[in-house]
This record gives sequence, C-alpha cells and structure tokens, in this order.
Amino acid sequence: MKSFAVAVGLWSVAVLAWLLFNPTDIGSPVLGCMHLVGRSVECEAQQAATNAVRWQNQALPIVVGMASGYVAIVVVALAGVRDRRSGRRSASRS
Repeated sequence: MKSFAVAVGLWSVAVLAWLLFNPTDIGSPVLGCMHLVGRSVECEAQQAATNAVRWQNQALPIVVGMASGYVAIVVVALAGVRDRRSGRRSASRS
C-alpha cells in the first residue's frame, strides 16, 4: 500500500510539474467578433465550435495522458495484490 501511495504521489508531482512548466497555451483563441456587448449569435456559435475543436485536438489528449498514468498505477497495484494473494494460497497448500 505504501508503494501505491508513493507511485500516485510521484505521478501527481510529474503531472503538476508538466502543467506548471509546459509553455503551450491550452486556452481557446477569442474570435475578433466576440465583443463584450453586441455580439451576434453566429459569432457565439463560431466561438463554441472553435472551443470544441481545440478541446478535442489539444486538451483532451493531455487529460487522457495524465489519467492513463493513474490507470496504469492502479492496474499494476491490482496485479501485485493478486500475485501476493495467489502466492499465499500456494504457500498454505504446500
């Protein structure tokens, strides 16, 4: 259990470091027609489409990559638990 906590902690530190020190801009660009007052419905629809494309192409892969590290840690931990349990059973049968 201690190694699981250490692995989660290390991965969290790596994710936070990447988020803090990665120079890429994940924010969506604002279209020229997006004014605080008097913007059209078409402009808002274009901005929503731009935001959706930016999310799918840039932000989603980042989130999936970060989450996959946590999933890998859980899979390895569960495999270790299963191996320890099967090792105990085989030792008790001998």
